[in-house]
Amino acid sequence: MKIIFASQNGRTNAVIWQKDLGLIMARVMFNNGTVEDQVCDSGDMRSAANEWSGSYSAVHVAELDDLQSAFKYLGKASELSETLPEVNFYDSPSSDS
Repeated sequence: MKIIFASQNGRTNAVIWQKDLGLIMARVMFNNGTVEDQVCDSGDMRSAANEWSGSYSAVHVAELDDLQSAFKYLGKASELSETLPEVNFYDSPSSDS
């Protein structure tokens, strides 16, 4: 599945994924350490990447096998998620494209 990692100030602050067709979710870590799942306004991952890139200093799109693996990067140094091979939305189809 394609995952968007949104980073700011050197930390991965949000993990964005497609839960269902037309339903994009984000797990966001706030500065106080609390974590919240949010429904994104965007209806697809391409739009979500554009939306989140306006609020965060960097977005990185990677393909992972499962969502729990993606959540492990939340709150960690953005350099860690950036080591995952970057993909774009035009690469071979996955279950969430």
